[in-house]
Amino acid sequence: MNFEKILSTKERIKILRKVIFKESKFGVNEIAKEVKVSKGLVSKYFEILTKEKILGKKNRKYYVQNNIFVKSLKIMFNLTNIHPKIFKKYKFVKAVGIYGSCPKGTNTENSDVDVWIKVEKLNQKKIPKLTSELRKQVENIKILLFDDKKLEILKKEDPLFYHSLHFGSVLIYGKESEV
Repeated sequence: MNFEKILSTKERIKILRKVIFKESKFGVNEIAKEVKVSKGLVSKYFEILTKEKILGKKNRKYYVQNNIFVKSLKIMFNLTNIHPKIFKKYKFVKAVGIYGSCPKGTNTENSDVDVWIKVEKLNQKKIPKLTSELRKQVENIKILLFDDKKLEILKKEDPLFYHSLHFGSVLIYGKESEV
């Protein structure tokens, strides 16, 4: 896959972000209108994406392929969707990670973005402000908050879920040792 060609301009990145998570077929006109760029630009870019096996084409409609290249692009976009600098403002945040379908690159436009946040104490007054800020930044975000005490309870009461969090998530802020 030629990343330089696929991600060479802001417009191409904007178009790719718009289509990469789609589950249904879509056309050039529809995407050009949504992204507010010319049909010619979208059409040429879709040709490149089809050649690179990111998109498929059937009856003048396009669809997202299911392959390792698509998954890798989805993972990249998922990881850049939440800006780590947001957490630096909140000193009580110890670590943050994404889990579920996002770190696997199997999420779609209808998927939840599963995020866990480890905090010093769950009774922090600024937690609602943080979660509100995240909800404005990321659509369909589902936030799991825990502290050391809640993490220990999770380990004992739901070891399967704890292990899926521990081994199946990607850290986007903080230290690995916090989970």
